[in-house]
Amino acid sequence: MHQDFLPAIFKPPLAIHILHVTPEELATLRAAGLLPADDRGRISRAGIETLLGRALTAEEIVVADARLEPRRQINARHYLKRLAREAGAALADRCSIRPRSPAP
Repeated sequence: MHQDFLPAIFKPPLAIHILHVTPEELATLRAAGLLPADDRGRISRAGIETLLGRALTAEEIVVADARLEPRRQINARHYLKRLAREAGAALADRCSIRPRSPAP
């Protein structure tokens, strides 16, 4: 695959899986200046390739991205639950739903 089709920057979770390091090891690499990040914490492909001493392959990026999928699914379920909870509260407020009073 042509290198122009690969992403130029990666977020830290993806960089961790590409490099096969822990978050603490990534922080150490960044603190030592071996793996510079931009002002938003993203890491360049060039920095990763320099550290590895070779070019990244598309397969490496796809495999690393697939490792993030379980966390994405957990986050999506949490987000949907939160939206449902907020929508239910908003609907109850809008409809003025109140419990029935007991019959005399």
